[in-house]
Amino acid sequence: AVAIANYRLAQGSSVLFLTVPDLLDHLRATFGPSSEIEYDDLFERVRNAPLLVLDDLGAESPTPWAQEKLHQVLNHRFNSRMPTVIALSVPPEQLEERLRTRLVEGDSSRLLVLGRKPAPLLEKVGGLDDHMLKSMTFEQFDIRGNRAGERQQHGLQAALEGSRAYARYADGWLLLTGPIGCG
Repeated sequence: AVAIANYRLAQGSSVLFLTVPDLLDHLRATFGPSSEIEYDDLFERVRNAPLLVLDDLGAESPTPWAQEKLHQVLNHRFNSRMPTVIALSVPPEQLEERLRTRLVEGDSSRLLVLGRKPAPLLEKVGGLDDHMLKSMTFEQFDIRGNRAGERQQHGLQAALEGSRAYARYADGWLLLTGPIGCG
C-alpha cells in the first residue's frame, strides 16, 4: 500500500495516506475548540483525495458514528469511482455488511489476499516513521519475505505485480488482506 502511494507521489499525483483509527481520531478532534481545521473541510479532503490509501480498516472501534463516517467516505468514493487502496486488518467477511459490500462487490474492486505474517523483528519495531515509509518502494520489495516458502513467494510476487499494475493507473479500488502487517 505504501509502495503504491510512493509510486503515485513520484508520478506527481496527490495521495492521502491514513490509518483508519487515525482518520476517525482526526475527524473527532475537529469538534474540539482548539481544532485548526473544520470538520467539513477535513471530511471533504478525505472524501475527494485524488488517491486515498486507508490502512488497518477493521482495527477501529466499531461505534455507530465510526461506521457511519467510514460508510459515507467509502460510499462517496465508490459511487464516484475514485481510486482507493485499503489494507484490511481483518478478513473481509468480518467487516460490517454495508462496508463489505462497497469493498468486495462490483467490477471496480480488486482483492489481493496476502498470506504471510510479518517477521518478528517488524512486530517489535512498531510504528513506521516517515523515513521508513519513503523507503518502501516496488524496487525495494523482496518476494523472499522473511524466509518465505515457495508458495508464499508466489503470493508475494502476485501481490507485487497486482500492486504495480494498480499504481500505474490507480483506477478503481484495491483491497489488500491477510495477517496484520502484510499490507
